Amino acid sequence: SMIARYPARTRRALSLLAVAGTLAPARRALAFAEIGASAADLEQPLLEGVLVEGGEFAHPLLCAAAMVGEQELQPLHDALAVAFADGPRDRHLLHVLRGTGPHPATVIDEAQSVARTLFDRGRFDDSVALLVAARGGTTDPSRRSTLGFEAGRAMARAGRYLDALSFFERAGTDAESVAARLYVSRIQAWVELWAGRHLQPGIARLRADLAAVPGEQIDAVELARAWASLVGLYNVSDLRIANAVSAEVPAGVAPFAEPLIAKCCANTPDAAAARRLLDEGLVDHRQMVSFYEVEDRTGDLLMLEGRWIECDGWSQRLLES
Repeated sequence: SMIARYPARTRRALSLLAVAGTLAPARRALAFAEIGASAADLEQPLLEGVLVEGGEFAHPLLCAAAMVGEQELQPLHDALAVAFADGPRDRHLLHVLRGTGPHPATVIDEAQSVARTLFDRGRFDDSVALLVAARGGTTDPSRRSTLGFEAGRAMARAGRYLDALSFFERAGTDAESVAARLYVSRIQAWVELWAGRHLQPGIARLRADLAAVPGEQIDAVELARAWASLVGLYNVSDLRIANAVSAEVPAGVAPFAEPLIAKCCANTPDAAAARRLLDEGLVDHRQMVSFYEVEDRTGDLLMLEGRWIECDGWSQRLLES
């Protein structure tokens, strides 16, 4: 190919550009210095139209042709880590973790922290990239499970449901306790629903994990969320069973919203009382809910009840908040 006949230094420089994507001139110079290349090595690709001005490839296939194997990639990531040492922290950490290593626990910790910040800011794909790299950089099964779960969660938020499920499955397998597995299976069941999968396997897995919980210490809110998710999954599939499962919730566990919503949607004899409780306790119980937020489910009920003006007002307040 055109790229294969270039000198070794030029091929190495092109490989670095293929790995880096868009790269400012100053950072490109720093990275080139690390691999023994310079801007002069790009003159021929620029003249022949492989690159355009600014150092980007003229076509994605040319970029793909410049890529190298995994072992050859790692030194390029090392060079880019140096180039981004004073740049965006996520870019620096991503290249560090994709480099030759080793990757101490402090780097994994920082990468996880930065990825969570990216998630909170809505940069889900960037969060995924960092979490996947951190997961690949640790051999600790517990950390791998946590990082895999968080990567799956970010993929789900980005709408990449099928990709997310493969990470949830591995995270559940690697989980070191029933409590940890319950947390994974709760979210996994909802993502399976959104991915168009059958509900029954996820419900069965969640039920099995809930049955195994009593012998372990588990956060009360997380236990409530798990029961609420179980009821909620039945709310979207079989309201009769949803109400039966609501009666199974152990004493002292308060999955506030979903059992009440099940009564309202099924129009049980105590539906009106359930609706009043939902309205009265909404603010106090905001934390004791399933994966669906109470605000969203309350809007659903207002629509089902034909209370259009109230629903519109509710939606506006939710948007403003």
